[in-house]
Amino acid sequence: MLNDESDDVVNMRILIWDDIEGIAGIDDPEHGFDDDTYKRLITREINAVINGLVKAGAKKIDIFDGHGMGNNVILEDLNPIANYLGGGWITTLTELIKKKKLGQYNALVLVGVHAQAGTVDGFIAHTNSSFTALRMNSQPIGEIEQAGWLAGHFGVPLIFVSGDEAAVKEAIHFFPEIETVSVKKKEQDTFVCRPVEEVYKETEEKAFKALSRLKEFDPHTCGEPITVEILFGLEELAQRLVIIPGYDKKDERTVIYQAEDYLEAFWAFHGFRPILSSLMGDFYHRALKRVIEEYNLDSDNLNLILKDIKDEMLTGRLSFPEIKF
Repeated sequence: MLNDESDDVVNMRILIWDDIEGIAGIDDPEHGFDDDTYKRLITREINAVINGLVKAGAKKIDIFDGHGMGNNVILEDLNPIANYLGGGWITTLTELIKKKKLGQYNALVLVGVHAQAGTVDGFIAHTNSSFTALRMNSQPIGEIEQAGWLAGHFGVPLIFVSGDEAAVKEAIHFFPEIETVSVKKKEQDTFVCRPVEEVYKETEEKAFKALSRLKEFDPHTCGEPITVEILFGLEELAQRLVIIPGYDKKDERTVIYQAEDYLEAFWAFHGFRPILSSLMGDFYHRALKRVIEEYNLDSDNLNLILKDIKDEMLTGRLSFPEIKF
């Protein structure tokens, strides 16, 4: 354990950044993450991390709820030492970035993460969206690296990652010295979860070990300048993004951007978000038009219309190159 009399321990502040796909206890990619089951599981897993961090000297722990817009944690069941910041990459995380609050932490911990788009044997592997993949200086990059380098840009080291086996292999490839916990893996055509109590025990132990080793970690950084390549599943999205100054076409579905530093590269990639929003706007516009044309609809017919329009819009959707770490 760290020396409790040191100033470092008195002020020890950790950021936990959670996701959902890589939590223990969920082994069906079709599960959906829309009920209380996953909320109970992610809350328990976060609490296991918190227990280890507190034993190693953490005094303040903030949680950025990194899946969707947040609301994935049962707050009344969360260890009371933790401060829940909320969710949303373009809301809560943007606030932390713009006000340079990320630099106030001593370490970053990632919980429940998944592998990047195209990863072989990854559990719901994707990169921020099912429509996007990312390269930086020709390296395939996922959400794990984005988070680790973002923290590193502000001088904060990534020290711990938990997730499915493919995600853990990816994390070790980029950040070999960190502590990790693999909670499930692909076996033939199915995913198999480890017993959750076993995972929580190891998670607490590894979180303790990671923070106890804090002085061994340096902030992780990406070589600069950075060529950002955004691969889209739909050519239409690439065409929309290059309208914005700074973006250029590399090929029919790949857009490039030249960034001076990592923060600029991070924002350049996330320029895809309003493009996806416009695609969803088109989807609902088409749906509304069809509903108006066929106004006498029951719920089954409405669902069929929505499925038909979705299938029409995704015609020609391309898969991403396979990746294996």
